[in-house]
Amino acid sequence: MLPVSVSAQLIVETESLNLEFSEQGDLLHVESCFPECAAKRAKTRALSSRQGMLVFNQDSKQALHFEREHDGNATVLSFSDDTGRVSRRWQIPDQGWLISVNVAGVEEAVLMSGEDFRPPASSGFGYLLEQPRYLFFDGSSAETTGLDEAGQSSRMSAGWFGFRNRFWAVMVLAEQSLSATPDAGESVVDARIEIKPAGQDQGFSMEIYLGPVEPAALSQAASELEGLMYSGLWFWLRWICQALYFLLNSIAA
Repeated sequence: MLPVSVSAQLIVETESLNLEFSEQGDLLHVESCFPECAAKRAKTRALSSRQGMLVFNQDSKQALHFEREHDGNATVLSFSDDTGRVSRRWQIPDQGWLISVNVAGVEEAVLMSGEDFRPPASSGFGYLLEQPRYLFFDGSSAETTGLDEAGQSSRMSAGWFGFRNRFWAVMVLAEQSLSATPDAGESVVDARIEIKPAGQDQGFSMEIYLGPVEPAALSQAASELEGLMYSGLWFWLRWICQALYFLLNSIAA
């Protein structure tokens, strides 16, 4: 059972993100802002579920020792056991939507969206565009599947994967290959992906994008993520959209 509240020390606020962590080092709540949280007309979106955004399993419920420091232009959160071994370390830059985490001694994690990530109550084509869906990158191509598409199985992923709606995305890239199992079916309304390290390794080393589906933000995080812009379209329509995007950018310049 995850804690309902967290101390002020476990809240990290940056120009782009508001994050809350549990005393065990799980990422509980994420609010993302564009272009930045302090802007007058900033767009914000809560991305996490009530159970958390990224939760790691653990055999022991012992309390971890927590340290917080600011290293250069990033906040570093470290969680260590009684022996002094760091079991979880988060690095959150002051700017941007790309954070990272290193976790030791863990065999499984769950990545989840929440109620606020669902489409607003509406009808017609706009509702379809807002539907959350899973994404798995293979090189420069992106495979998109709906949460209601049953029969999805575990897959080995060495590239970016996660979920998105029309304007926001949560994407993960690990240093090692991972087994990712998306939860799907007619009754599924929130994204949920079970993640396990490949082989005998116990732990994760991941980068996590928690931000808008916007060209400048995506390219700033990782050039591969630019494929998110048109990932929900047929391949021929992606080509047309990309051509129009470069044409209009050239005219604007």
